[in-house]
Order: sequence, then structure tokens, then C-alpha cells
Amino acid sequence: MKLMSFWISSVGALAASGVLFSTAAQAQGQLTPPSISANGEITGFTPTQGSMVKRKISSSASGSPCGGYLRKRGWNEGLNNAGKPNEFTVALGIAPVSEEISSDGYVDSRYVAFREAWIVANGAMAKALESKVSSDASRVLKTRSSQREEISPAEKAASLRKQAAGIETGSENKSVGVEGTISKGFRLLNAAIDKELKALGHDVDAEQKALNEKNAARKKELIAKAEAAEKEAKRITGRRDFKEIIKAVAQERMKGIYSAFTSENLSPNAAAKTQICVALKYSPRSERMADMMAARDFTNAPQLEPDIPLVEQLPDPSNPQGVFQLVTMWGLNILFDENGQVNLVAFGQAGYRNGDENEELAAKETAKLRAEGMIRLFINQTVAVQQAAKVGQTVKSFKDAVSKTALNKETMSRMEQKAGFRPINGLKQVIDWNGIHPVTNGGIAGSVVSWNASEAAGALVSKARQNKRVRDRGGVGINRRNDRSLQSAPTRKGGLRGSTRSRDF
Repeated sequence: MKLMSFWISSVGALAASGVLFSTAAQAQGQLTPPSISANGEITGFTPTQGSMVKRKISSSASGSPCGGYLRKRGWNEGLNNAGKPNEFTVALGIAPVSEEISSDGYVDSRYVAFREAWIVANGAMAKALESKVSSDASRVLKTRSSQREEISPAEKAASLRKQAAGIETGSENKSVGVEGTISKGFRLLNAAIDKELKALGHDVDAEQKALNEKNAARKKELIAKAEAAEKEAKRITGRRDFKEIIKAVAQERMKGIYSAFTSENLSPNAAAKTQICVALKYSPRSERMADMMAARDFTNAPQLEPDIPLVEQLPDPSNPQGVFQLVTMWGLNILFDENGQVNLVAFGQAGYRNGDENEELAAKETAKLRAEGMIRLFINQTVAVQQAAKVGQTVKSFKDAVSKTALNKETMSRMEQKAGFRPINGLKQVIDWNGIHPVTNGGIAGSVVSWNASEAAGALVSKARQNKRVRDRGGVGINRRNDRSLQSAPTRKGGLRGSTRSRDF
């Protein structure tokens, strides 16, 4: 209050002297004063400050269109619906487009910025999950009473399918639930905390004993011991060495991450950089789904309530309004088709100079490869984490192995390009499109690619019966004449859906 009073009195003194409020002073570069009421309260920004504020807003993730999307949905950055069946985590990332709007390379520079924004959001997701892991680890009773070995991929899929049976289409509050299991990393973390607590003389099983104790006095004593152990556990998880373990455990959960919303935001200042923002979403359910897909165990792939065909869930590429919508779509969605089967659907774009046919052809192929790369990222990020967790048998080996899976430009490229990973059969292009950027008029070629776990499984079985070797063709060589899903999109009516069409997991 003293500081505010001093500021207001200073403003009043300057105003009285004619220095701060004078037009001449402003022209000489003096700070423009805020709007102030008769009693000295700041009531807003001046027009000059307003343009400055707009530029500041556009440079923050929360102030970006992605932040606006979260507010519209009633979501928070970080953990949402904690402890509920539909618990999920959201993270934002933002990155500038390096090229100016007038540059021929602007369109492709947008894609580079999108990748950087994804990596930033991925890092924010890891931080949010660290907080979740730390909180869970300090709750002694809950971690002991629910602890069980990680179930097999087949068991996960079977459980997911069973729980998915009652889902209503589009019902967010009746989403798929998952059984509570403890990952290897969390078991190692719990064991390390137990060792520390026991060394300090705490009874790590006190709260569990209290549940079974009939004697009131003894029960009260055990509860007090449990509370003391939990308090100490919170202190332990705040130590530097345990923060490193928690970071590794959170990294183990970095699976099943997909885009909830993306946006390209041009600054009001023509000289300022364009921003690309990405909102990523994760939930225990999407993690289980990713585990199943990465394990290539499709026999128990969940059958959910049927939706409409994928091609009808996407904007129509045969009219300008649909193409405009596709220009704004990036990343990867999780959609369900007319058979109730889960599909990964990815969007790719590439720019070219109008009138250059060779560049246009190359852009079409590049867009398709970029879309396929997003699906490979989803699957291979899961595979990388699974393999790392399997290797780590001790706290140290676990930390060392899992830390290498953290997403950066190098690991993202490696995962997208399938280097060192198993092939992903069954990638196919749902639609391709061609248009221009609505501001620069630069040419944009686009592709939407999907991967269906059940269809891929059917292809593998069919080819195995014919004793034919199966290899990843990335959608090349498919008989387009007989594959209805690859034929051109039908003309239809109805509202357009952007990158927010992802089924809530």
C-alpha cells in the first residue's frame, strides 16, 4: 500500500508539473500514463499502451488462442479432475515463426514453429506430471493399498474394452476408466521412500494397520504415526535426489499424448513474429490406449460406440471453407469411426511457390510424410518409454534409461522417421487437399493420414496366412480403386470441426 500511495502521489506531482501528461513529453519518448480516476485508482491502459499489451499477450501461452480455448472449455493448465475417473492433464506450448509473412519460406516455417511449440508443451506436460507423481508418492496409504504389478498389454486392453462398453457417444463424463496400477518407476520410488522412512524410524504400514485396528486408543496412535510418516514423505520428495527420481517416473508416463487444440496467431504489429500455439492433452486412459497400440496387441482393441466415418469428421476439402479450416489444423487427434474402432488421425502441411509444379508435387509428398510422422511419434514415444522402463531394474538404471526418452528436436525427428523402431503397418491417407495461406497467398499442400489398430491387425493376420513377409509401406502400394476409405471425400452439409474433434480420453 505504501508503494502504491507513493506511486500515485508521484504521478500526481508529475501531473501537476505538466511533465508526465504533456503531449510534448510523450512525443519525446516519456512513458504514457495509465488512465487514473479522480480518486487516484488506475482504471485501464491508454490507447498507446493497449497496442503494447496486445503484443505482450500474443507472446504468452495462456494469452494465446490456446489459452482462450482452455478457458472456454473450463480447463486449467496442468491437472484437471484430480482423482476422478476422467482425470486428465493439459499443457500449452508456443513458438514464433522465424520467417516473415512476406517470405517465400513462411508456410514451411510455420511447420517448424509447430514442432517447437509441441516440444515446449511436451516439456510442460512432463512438469505437470512430476507434480502429480510427487503428490501421489507422499500419500502413504493410497500408494500401499492400491499397489500391484503392472498388468500385461492384453489385460490392459481387455480391461479398457470392458469399461468402455457403457460409453455414450460424445459424453465426456462417461469416458473410459482404467484400473489403478503402479508402474515400475512408481514402485521403485515407493521402495526408496520406504527405505528412507524406515531409517528414520517411521512405520510405513501404520495407516493400513489403523484400518484393521479395533481398539480405539491403538487406532488413534497408529493414525498419528501414519500422519507423521506422510509428513516426512512429503519432505523427502522435496529433496534434490528424490526430485530426480520423480522426474524419471513422470517421464515414464509420457505416453498417449495428443493435440487438443492448435492455432496460428498473427500479431497486430506487422513487424512482430507470428506465433504457433499447441495445447496437448494426456490422461491415464490415453496412456493405456497408447500402450496397447505400441504393443501391437490388437486382439482386444476396444470397441466403443460408433461415430460417423472418419472422412465425414473432417472438413470438406472440396470447398473454400473446408480448405480454410484444414489450413488451421495441425498435430494428431484420436477419433472413433463408424465401427467404434479407435483411429489415430494426423495432419500434415507443406508450402510451395504458386506456379511451380515440381514444388507442388514435392509439397504433397512432404505433407503426407509429416502427417505419418506424427502417428509414428505417438507410437514410438510410447515404445521408447516402455523399452527404457524395462531396462531399468534399479533406481539409478531406471533414471538413466528413461531420461534418454525426453522429447527434444533430435528424439522427435528419430521417432517420426521410425529409425530404430518397429514398422507401423496400415498407415493410409484419408484425404489430401490443396489451398493457399489466407494472408500470404502462398501455396499449401495438405494431407490427413490415419492408422487403425484393428485394420492393421487384420492385414497382418491375412498376410501371415499367405506366408508373405509384412513390411511398413507407409500407405504406399495400397489398391486405391478398391479401398473406399481412400476415395475422394463425399460432399456433405453440416458444421466443420477443427483439431478439437479428438475424442476426450
